[in-house]
Amino acid sequence: MRKTTFMAVLLAGLAMGAQARTWTSSDGSKTFEAELRSYDFASGIVSVVTEKGQLLKFSVSKLS
Repeated sequence: MRKTTFMAVLLAGLAMGAQARTWTSSDGSKTFEAELRSYDFASGIVSVVTEKGQLLKFSVSKLS
């Protein structure tokens, strides 16, 4: 259920156009601002770009 909800939020973000948002680690200890670039459903990899232009990729399980 949690993964389905997360994917729905990601897809909604892609459909509405990219804009920076706060991302939180799965344990809630870290946050950062970044813009959603893509989500690969098959691999579960989320790609974001930070405000400084750095491309970061995470497994969906690393984010809350």
